[in-house]
Amino acid sequence: MTSTIELVRFEAELPNRKILAKVIKALDGYTLKVMGFFEPLKVRAAEAKSDFPTRHDWDEFFRNSDNMNELEPGERPDTIYLAKMPSNWFKECGSSDDSMPNEHVLQNVFERFGTVRCVDIPVCDPYRRKMSSKISGIRTTGFSFGQEVLFEGYVQFVEYISFVRAMDFLRNKKLVKKMSDDRIFEAAIKVDFDKSKHLSNKNIHKRYVERERLKELEKQKISEECQEREKGEGDKTNTRKKYVERKSQREEKHSRKRNQKRQLKKEHQLNEMIAEEERKLVIARRKLESKRLLSALFWRIEAKLRKKDSRMKMSSRNLEEDLQSELETKLRQALLREQEQRLRKRIEAKMMLGKSHVTNSGGRQD
Repeated sequence: MTSTIELVRFEAELPNRKILAKVIKALDGYTLKVMGFFEPLKVRAAEAKSDFPTRHDWDEFFRNSDNMNELEPGERPDTIYLAKMPSNWFKECGSSDDSMPNEHVLQNVFERFGTVRCVDIPVCDPYRRKMSSKISGIRTTGFSFGQEVLFEGYVQFVEYISFVRAMDFLRNKKLVKKMSDDRIFEAAIKVDFDKSKHLSNKNIHKRYVERERLKELEKQKISEECQEREKGEGDKTNTRKKYVERKSQREEKHSRKRNQKRQLKKEHQLNEMIAEEERKLVIARRKLESKRLLSALFWRIEAKLRKKDSRMKMSSRNLEEDLQSELETKLRQALLREQEQRLRKRIEAKMMLGKSHVTNSGGRQD
């Protein structure tokens, strides 16, 4: 039975079996209050049943299995399966902290029970996790955080009696190690007989073939990666060459453009200088022409003024003459009008005299 949300399982060890009944009687049915729970918790106590296999279990398993051959190693009760083994306890002396457990150390530990034919620690094989679970020998699965703390292993004995002696010795036992400072550490390891023919000649050969295949695949992968890397480096080299060529072409193009701009700038400056000189020459010419025009204009103005003065003098003379002639004309006209009036008066007087003479002569006739 394992712990669940509704049940928490505890295991305890007693110094001897004599007090087992008293402890069970004292704990079984006991209630206790725990903070966070409204109802009191009830304790059930009982003697823990061992799941360690017996001789009857493995004899019955191998006797009733059809695909087992007792004449072949690994297909008979001769292999022990170990799990939850501390990795640090089975390392070579002087090895680094990140090293794997050593198969020779494990073999030396179990040779006290008899001659060991074969030992296998799956975690020591880097290709084992890539193999099928039927031949890999890895039963414990879960998350791994870097170096494995616990490992699982297989120990195969040459003789059946050695296997029985080791199983009887490990029954309901814990693995204990005494440190150099007299501290003692315990490990609750799991022990069982192998049911998967892990160390049979057939499975060992399958693992060998699979390992060679994985090595070949790894070599091919490394070769392909090297080729891809070389190709990538070649592509990078070609890309670099193309980049250098494009860069040199761009620099040459920029250099040509800069030279063209510089040449155009020089030509523009030269044209500006020429235009400036031409403008100065035009200004000088215009100044000279303006001076000439002004001098000619002043000369003409002076000539006009002189001519005007002479004309004014002549006009004043002509004016006097005109005035004099006009006065003479007016006087002449006045004299003529006066003479005309005198003449008219004379004519009228004569006509008046003629009429009066006619009148007088008519009266006389009457």
